[in-house]
Amino acid sequence: MPRVVIVIIFIVLHVTSFAQVSPLEAYSLLDPIYSNFTTADGLPQAYVACVVQDQYGFMWVGTLAGLARFDGNEFRKFTNTTEGSSQLSTPRIMDLWFDGVDKLWIMHFNHRVDVMDTKTYVVTQNVNPIKTAYFDSFPLSVSSKSSTHRYFTVDRRENNWLLKVQDQYLLYDSTNTKMRKIFDQIGPPRSIIHAFEEDELGRMWKLTDQGLQVSDQYWENFKQINFPMVLGLKNEYHYNKSILIRLPRDRMLFALGQRLFIYDEGVEIFREIHLPKIDAVVEAQLLQFTFDGENRFVFEYRGFVCRLEDDESVSVIWEHPERDKFLIADLYIDQSEVLWVSVNSGGLYTVDLLTQSQKLLILTGRIMGFL
Repeated sequence: MPRVVIVIIFIVLHVTSFAQVSPLEAYSLLDPIYSNFTTADGLPQAYVACVVQDQYGFMWVGTLAGLARFDGNEFRKFTNTTEGSSQLSTPRIMDLWFDGVDKLWIMHFNHRVDVMDTKTYVVTQNVNPIKTAYFDSFPLSVSSKSSTHRYFTVDRRENNWLLKVQDQYLLYDSTNTKMRKIFDQIGPPRSIIHAFEEDELGRMWKLTDQGLQVSDQYWENFKQINFPMVLGLKNEYHYNKSILIRLPRDRMLFALGQRLFIYDEGVEIFREIHLPKIDAVVEAQLLQFTFDGENRFVFEYRGFVCRLEDDESVSVIWEHPERDKFLIADLYIDQSEVLWVSVNSGGLYTVDLLTQSQKLLILTGRIMGFL
């Protein structure tokens, strides 16, 4: 029998063996390879809050004891005691963003913001975008001298960030340092805003405790889309932040508590995503997410990392080995399809998302290229 035929038969048998199994059974068959980095490996601290990758492939890790740059072999640390121009204002890091021009924005737990030039490692402390940015013509009731922000929300382009300052929401475009006011939280009805998303038509979507809202292309007039009674959603979700994502085929994905929903704008219907039945000792709201190389939504649910498939089914791709002890703080998938999982008090995990079948297909392709 020709070698090519043998290879093809082996691939088919190997891949089809994963069919017709539940998400948890499929996970157990895939058995992804993972590693764990701790303080023994050079992390500044075991509580890892966030991780991002720069355009050169280096990973940047935020902890409660400072910032670390990982080159694949070792961690280089930066903290408030670092000598010279690389000193941070505080060691307690909440979140990290890259603005596309080699600038790493660092938000601390006291809501102060530092900016590091990742080429020179020079840190500018206590940066205030509101104070330094050019304002479009609108009145600001908040003081431009204030440098305390409630939170940043990075959009899918990672260029425009929404900041909440007191009861106003401001859009900061990091590519041209412009700031403009979007809307006030004050006004009838006053609703709690959990998340934002701009769609491909330039409309602004808001997830609130009253339902979804979508604007016109000028972000001025908002249409209210109430939650249907059949979903059993109460308008009493008091979370500061949540998930709101624009999906293909005119769908909005959002999370409330530990439930995941889709609003299909084309047919004006809400539907709930059926999540795997997983028991958990420690529960937290569904908040941590990222996107894989195929732009699929990857999220944390009760200590498991799951993926939303194109048909709106959910696959389990990894289980945190100590999910009953520690909460996952952040997810990030790098350029090589490696999942980075930040854990509070558990260090940093890396998970190879390429399954054995996928690796086999890649290897087979390479072998057949020599046949």
